[in-house]
Amino acid sequence: MKQLQLVVIFFTIFVTSSQHIVSQKGTDFCAQITALNAVLKENHYNAKPIDDAFSKAVYELFINALDPEKIIFTKDDIEIFNKDKEHLDSYITQNNCSFIDKYSTLIKTKIKHRMVFLSALKNKKLRYNSLDSISYSATKEFEYSKNSETLDTYWDKKIRLKIIYKVTEMDSTLTYLQKNFIDFEKRIKEAVIENEICLLEELLNHDIISRTKEQFLNAIAHYQDPNSVFFNFYEKEVFETALSTHDLSFGIAANKNEKGDIVITYIEPGGAAFLDQKMETNDVILNLTSGKTSLNTNCVSIENITEYLNQHDTIVFKVKNKSGGILDVKLTKSASKIEENSVRGYVLNNDYGYIKIPSFYIDFESSNNQGLANDVAKEVYKLKKENIKGLILDLRYNGGGSMSQASDLVGMFINKGPITIIKQNSTDPITVKDFKRGSIFSKPIVIIVNSFSASASELFAGAMQDYNRAIIVGSTTYGKATAQLILPIHADMEFGFSKITVEKFYRISGKSHQSTGVVPDVIFPSFYDDFEIGEQYESHTLKSDSIAVSFQHTPLEFKNKEAILKNSKNRILTDKGFQFLKKMNAYYLKNFIHLNYSLRLNLKNIYEHSHQLFEGWEALETSFNELKKTDALSVTNSESTNQIIQFNDEDTEYNKLVLVEISTDFHIKEALNILTDYSNLN
Repeated sequence: MKQLQLVVIFFTIFVTSSQHIVSQKGTDFCAQITALNAVLKENHYNAKPIDDAFSKAVYELFINALDPEKIIFTKDDIEIFNKDKEHLDSYITQNNCSFIDKYSTLIKTKIKHRMVFLSALKNKKLRYNSLDSISYSATKEFEYSKNSETLDTYWDKKIRLKIIYKVTEMDSTLTYLQKNFIDFEKRIKEAVIENEICLLEELLNHDIISRTKEQFLNAIAHYQDPNSVFFNFYEKEVFETALSTHDLSFGIAANKNEKGDIVITYIEPGGAAFLDQKMETNDVILNLTSGKTSLNTNCVSIENITEYLNQHDTIVFKVKNKSGGILDVKLTKSASKIEENSVRGYVLNNDYGYIKIPSFYIDFESSNNQGLANDVAKEVYKLKKENIKGLILDLRYNGGGSMSQASDLVGMFINKGPITIIKQNSTDPITVKDFKRGSIFSKPIVIIVNSFSASASELFAGAMQDYNRAIIVGSTTYGKATAQLILPIHADMEFGFSKITVEKFYRISGKSHQSTGVVPDVIFPSFYDDFEIGEQYESHTLKSDSIAVSFQHTPLEFKNKEAILKNSKNRILTDKGFQFLKKMNAYYLKNFIHLNYSLRLNLKNIYEHSHQLFEGWEALETSFNELKKTDALSVTNSESTNQIIQFNDEDTEYNKLVLVEISTDFHIKEALNILTDYSNLN
């Protein structure tokens, strides 16, 4: 692979769905494995050999992918599979890939068994007043059922639990639900069972043989590191389309979760959904309507959803949000308006600037590949005309993007010097430098990050911290210091593709933030504290290390920095907003993540438990929203922005929402306090 002849993708996380299967019956499986291993060996940053460790790790990844919830196979089945655990490397080197057949055959048989069992439940009277219970434990790993009988018991409980939860959605009063339970149960039971059968049937309708093979190929790629994956042709097309900023779209990405719900997984900054402001990630799409056509998402494949979205330009999305509310959102396809709307400068308390950076995008179709850095420069220029004393750059939820844009942005705020060090598998490290003297802004900067700030965001924040050019605040970042490239694994495209980690990048100090993240100068309490977000929690992640430095950098002087940091830490200890965030974090961890309780499978127990959680969370949200309104910041547009939006009603309404959001954000308030401290102390 020739150095610097690659377009490298810097993105944090891309979840591929095992449901996207393209039949490859004509492709020899052993040849596919050989081709994938060859391209990984040649291009991966630190390719691992095919040995006993390979066998054990790939086996575990593969088995977990086949039945991630452990609700199809039993311990007896796993004992059959375990015979392969230490021999996969031998099978592959001996070009003997027939082992894969028993996996696809058995999972097909097992899925059919589950479907037969579920069909029989339709005519079975289910018990709702027994002593049966279902338990949740965050510390105890869920195990495979001992045999088919115990697996049947689990599925029986699972169906009863789903039916009871559906009944609780029929009304908010327990006495009414108890009085009408028999009638509600009759109406709901068949639909719940049919949905479970449909989900299993969907797996069968896809080519089980190809699906199983692709999951094994993905396990091989994932063994190298969590960001390396196998793509079939369809998955590659979906991934590349998601990166495009020029195609017309609704500006969302969706996937099917383990419950069969179609869930919004991503909202594109500047896209139609982003500008509408009604949808949020993790909202469930219930229905799609365009004109006289409608698509109910109950038991519909993600391919059918994608096809419907592609066929229509305006759609009404019926969605259910996390609090259970249902709303209709009408969206029309549009090109991404990142350049126009997402990067915009605002003035805080008449003296300081604020810019939200959603991603480090780049426009490959422009004459000089302009992107985020150029757009930020324009906004900084506008804010300088407002005579700002300092600047806040907000990188929260910024999953990355173009390394070149991140490097360019660093160069705009330093005089000159090294920015990052890049290392591929078999080449000498390359130091990326800023050769341009001077900077576009010389006043103090505060950068806000969180655990979702990743990749190119971390490159930028780390370099600014190493130069002492900015104070970094927020939460420790994601910890992804690698870059990926999509490559075909064979000249015959039917063999598939792989997104491969080809580079690792280092801070100018020579240290890597891989798996450790960029640690802020001041830690802000966050709702996501202790959620185990970050590359360090992924399996087979690359480790943090150091590299020799060829070019020294000269940190800038930041007057009274220690006093400024101390003041901020003291304020955080007593700040009502941050303390309330801690309270919400503790409530959510206890009741939704660190679970440790049992529930009797009856209406009263489940109703009281779910309503207690819902009412408790709703009360916290209400109090938090009221608290945010107190002591709100003064946030205004730059004069340039006012001139731009005055003739655009849609942009004007969106702008009002953004101004309110910024003015009530506790993290932005404290970042502003830090800048104010700098002005007062200097």
